[in-house]
Amino acid sequence: MTLTRGATTLALDPAWVTLLSEAGALDPYAKPPDLQRWHRRALRKAGLEQPEDDPEGFQRVLHELTERDRSVASPYGVALFKLSTPGSWIVGEAEAAQIVEALVSTPEATALVDFARGGAFEVR
Repeated sequence: MTLTRGATTLALDPAWVTLLSEAGALDPYAKPPDLQRWHRRALRKAGLEQPEDDPEGFQRVLHELTERDRSVASPYGVALFKLSTPGSWIVGEAEAAQIVEALVSTPEATALVDFARGGAFEVR
Protein backbone atom coordinates (compact mmCIF):
# COMPACT_ATOMS: atom_id res chain seq x y z
CA MET A 1 0.00 0.00 0.00
CA THR A 2 1.09 3.55 -0.67
CA LEU A 3 0.47 6.80 1.19
CA THR A 4 -0.13 9.73 -1.14
CA ARG A 5 -0.52 13.47 -0.80
CA GLY A 6 -0.49 15.21 -4.14
CA ALA A 7 2.66 14.07 -5.94
CA THR A 8 4.34 12.92 -2.72
CA THR A 9 4.20 9.19 -1.97
CA LEU A 10 5.51 6.84 0.69
CA ALA A 11 5.31 3.05 0.71
CA LEU A 12 3.50 1.86 3.84
CA ASP A 13 5.77 -0.38 5.89
CA PRO A 14 3.67 -3.05 7.70
CA ALA A 15 5.97 -2.62 10.72
CA TRP A 16 4.53 0.89 11.15
CA VAL A 17 1.04 -0.55 11.50
CA THR A 18 2.35 -2.85 14.22
CA LEU A 19 4.01 0.08 15.99
CA LEU A 20 0.78 2.11 15.83
CA SER A 21 -1.14 -0.83 17.24
CA GLU A 22 1.35 -1.28 20.07
CA ALA A 23 1.07 2.46 20.83
CA GLY A 24 -2.73 2.14 21.08
CA ALA A 25 -3.26 4.56 18.18
CA LEU A 26 -5.37 2.20 16.04
CA ASP A 27 -9.03 1.25 16.24
CA PRO A 28 -9.11 -2.41 15.19
CA TYR A 29 -12.91 -2.56 15.51
CA ALA A 30 -13.82 0.21 13.05
CA LYS A 31 -15.57 -1.22 10.00
CA PRO A 32 -14.98 0.07 6.48
CA PRO A 33 -17.99 1.85 4.99
CA ASP A 34 -20.01 0.17 2.25
CA LEU A 35 -18.91 2.00 -0.87
CA GLN A 36 -20.75 -0.40 -3.19
CA ARG A 37 -23.93 1.60 -2.66
CA TRP A 38 -22.37 4.46 -4.62
CA HIS A 39 -21.70 2.47 -7.81
CA ARG A 40 -25.07 3.05 -9.49
CA ARG A 41 -24.99 6.75 -8.69
CA ALA A 42 -21.43 7.01 -10.05
CA LEU A 43 -22.48 5.26 -13.26
CA ARG A 44 -25.39 7.69 -13.72
CA LYS A 45 -23.28 10.76 -12.95
CA ALA A 46 -20.54 9.61 -15.35
CA GLY A 47 -23.14 8.78 -18.03
CA LEU A 48 -22.02 5.16 -18.24
CA GLU A 49 -23.78 1.81 -18.55
CA GLN A 50 -20.88 -0.14 -17.00
CA PRO A 51 -17.66 0.86 -15.23
CA GLU A 52 -15.70 -0.87 -18.02
CA ASP A 53 -17.01 1.69 -20.56
CA ASP A 54 -14.66 4.31 -19.03
CA PRO A 55 -12.77 2.88 -16.04
CA GLU A 56 -10.82 6.07 -15.29
CA GLY A 57 -13.89 8.30 -15.56
CA PHE A 58 -15.90 5.94 -13.39
CA GLN A 59 -13.18 5.83 -10.70
CA ARG A 60 -12.86 9.61 -10.73
CA VAL A 61 -16.61 10.07 -10.16
CA LEU A 62 -16.74 7.26 -7.59
CA HIS A 63 -13.85 8.81 -5.61
CA GLU A 64 -15.60 12.17 -5.69
CA LEU A 65 -18.90 10.71 -4.46
CA THR A 66 -17.33 8.57 -1.74
CA GLU A 67 -14.81 11.07 -0.37
CA ARG A 68 -16.80 11.70 2.80
CA ASP A 69 -17.33 7.98 3.51
CA ARG A 70 -13.67 7.17 2.80
CA SER A 71 -12.49 9.85 5.22
CA VAL A 72 -14.73 9.09 8.22
CA ALA A 73 -12.61 8.96 11.36
CA SER A 74 -13.05 6.73 14.38
CA PRO A 75 -13.17 8.40 17.79
CA TYR A 76 -10.97 5.58 19.12
CA GLY A 77 -7.88 6.02 16.93
CA VAL A 78 -6.95 5.61 13.30
CA ALA A 79 -9.19 2.96 11.77
CA LEU A 80 -7.02 -0.11 11.18
CA PHE A 81 -8.85 -0.89 7.92
CA LYS A 82 -7.48 2.34 6.40
CA LEU A 83 -3.94 0.97 6.72
CA SER A 84 -4.65 -2.68 5.97
CA THR A 85 -7.60 -3.02 3.58
CA PRO A 86 -7.24 -2.50 -0.17
CA GLY A 87 -9.05 0.55 -1.38
CA SER A 88 -8.54 4.26 -1.36
CA TRP A 89 -8.93 5.51 2.20
CA ILE A 90 -8.42 9.04 3.45
CA VAL A 91 -6.51 9.65 6.67
CA GLY A 92 -7.65 13.06 7.87
CA GLU A 93 -5.79 15.85 9.64
CA ALA A 94 -6.70 14.63 13.14
CA GLU A 95 -5.70 11.05 12.32
CA ALA A 96 -2.38 12.20 10.86
CA ALA A 97 -1.77 14.12 14.10
CA GLN A 98 -2.53 10.94 16.08
CA ILE A 99 0.08 9.06 14.04
CA VAL A 100 2.68 11.75 14.73
CA GLU A 101 1.87 11.81 18.44
CA ALA A 102 2.02 8.02 18.77
CA LEU A 103 5.28 7.52 16.88
CA VAL A 104 7.21 10.79 17.22
CA SER A 105 9.87 9.18 19.41
CA THR A 106 10.07 5.93 17.41
CA PRO A 107 13.19 5.97 15.20
CA GLU A 108 11.91 3.12 13.01
CA ALA A 109 8.94 5.28 11.98
CA THR A 110 10.69 8.56 11.21
CA ALA A 111 9.63 8.49 7.55
CA LEU A 112 5.97 7.93 8.50
CA VAL A 113 6.05 10.65 11.16
CA ASP A 114 7.59 13.12 8.71
CA PHE A 115 4.97 12.24 6.10
CA ALA A 116 2.06 12.48 8.59
CA ARG A 117 3.27 15.90 9.76
CA GLY A 118 2.13 17.16 6.35
CA GLY A 119 -1.50 16.51 7.29
CA ALA A 120 -4.23 14.50 5.59
CA PHE A 121 -3.29 11.87 3.02
CA GLU A 122 -4.74 9.01 1.02
CA VAL A 123 -3.87 5.32 1.42
CA ARG A 124 -4.01 3.33 -1.83
